[in-house]
Amino acid sequence: MQADRQKNLWAWIGLAIVAIAVLLVFDWRPASHPSMTGNAAPTGTPTFAPQGQLTPQFPQELVLDKDAQVISSYSATYSPTVHEYSAVWNTSTSLATLRADYKNYFTSNGWTVSNEMTFSGVDGFHAENATAVVAFSIVDHRTSRTVTIGYSLK
Repeated sequence: MQADRQKNLWAWIGLAIVAIAVLLVFDWRPASHPSMTGNAAPTGTPTFAPQGQLTPQFPQELVLDKDAQVISSYSATYSPTVHEYSAVWNTSTSLATLRADYKNYFTSNGWTVSNEMTFSGVDGFHAENATAVVAFSIVDHRTSRTVTIGYSLK
């Protein structure tokens, strides 16, 4: 009986130590943490364009396929100097044609293309010039392709 009480006591002591440790780990924050000072970073909440339209800041010349069906487009501000403009659209143009057209467009217009990736049914790359950065991707759905471009000024 005495041994059972001692085991229970150690179990309760162990449970109390674990509970205190959990509270300290998850509840302790230094006073300089942004959430404690009210200086939390902006969230970059997107502002969407009307359905089927591009956000006004998105460069329309980046939509090379004139028959593209815009699914969504948005702008997001992450800081006073960091803005992202994105667009997603569907097209019936083949993956190979899209990739070639976009790579040609960017290289012919002074962009440096890098970080090229190709997987089964997915293609993309990073492009950069003196003033902007682009993330470009295509997903092949057999009968259509979804193109996504994220555009940010430097």
